[in-house]
Amino acid sequence: TDLERIEKLFSSPLLGNLRVFQFYYGSEYDHRRRGNHPYPLGVLAANPAAENLETLRFHAGRESVIEIDPLDALLRSPNLPNLKHLQVRMTQFGDEGARRVVDSGVLKKLKTLDLGHGNMSDEGAKLLAACPDLKNLDLLDVSRNALTAKGIASLKKTGVKVVAEFQHEVDNDEYLYEVDHE
Repeated sequence: TDLERIEKLFSSPLLGNLRVFQFYYGSEYDHRRRGNHPYPLGVLAANPAAENLETLRFHAGRESVIEIDPLDALLRSPNLPNLKHLQVRMTQFGDEGARRVVDSGVLKKLKTLDLGHGNMSDEGAKLLAACPDLKNLDLLDVSRNALTAKGIASLKKTGVKVVAEFQHEVDNDEYLYEVDHE
């Protein structure tokens, strides 16, 4: 199955040869199957071969989902000591995701954090802005979330470079159907 192949990739000892790991649109599209296929971030978090990874980029797409507990395992993983750049896009955990980022301590080592294409509100922005470790970032991307001008201003007031384009209403989930523009 897709998930078995993806788990095999995320647990591969060959990841020790990589500095950048990018995984977008986590499953093969099959019109006969419906539902969201999870990203096995907990499997990656448990992989000791991940120790050389400096950049992780995840963009779930509409057939996959990034769940909060496996993300939390990744954020807290001792197997990612060199992680500097983290992108986790197209999520549905919003403010709770911001809380997990702050509580994990990962901001002590990150240089860039991209939480674009989500549903984080001003509450999540307030949590991030209040974290003293946010100042370690060179860039915070919160584009395509549910922030107001007040939430964006609280982030920018920290002195961190903030990208916050194309915000949407809290109850609007159309961001889940947008493509990545990289």
